[in-house]
Amino acid sequence: MPNTYAVIRGAYQALSPAPATLAAAAATLNAQTQPASVNVPATAVRDYLLTTGEWGALMLAIQPGSTATQQVQGIILSLKTLVDTGATVQSSIAVVRSSVTGWLGAMQTAGLLSAATVAALEAMWTQNVPVWSPPLTVGDLQTALGVI
Repeated sequence: MPNTYAVIRGAYQALSPAPATLAAAAATLNAQTQPASVNVPATAVRDYLLTTGEWGALMLAIQPGSTATQQVQGIILSLKTLVDTGATVQSSIAVVRSSVTGWLGAMQTAGLLSAATVAALEAMWTQNVPVWSPPLTVGDLQTALGVI
């Protein structure tokens, strides 16, 4: 969010009840967070799947004689390649995030991942970050409110 003085003034005016001091208002505003996509090492995904036992099921699904569809096998091989190369899942890029969400859904539909695992992995790619960066100061509020 661009920290224009009009945006800062609007955020201050939206505080209810209004803090007693501008320092308290700055602290309240700086405590606000919003979700953001973050990049996650593929090894972190594998490590999580190892704890649930689902990594083994995925590896079995790519073995000869598996009943997994070619699409699902291709998805698993893509994930395995990401892990083997030490890549990072660039989930902050919308098209990558969409693809990964599709991959997870396909593996869940195939019965290889539980709904709880899909939710946990989706949560890995989302982190709460401060709304105000850099943090607001009393001086920022004074300028935005015209009280200097």
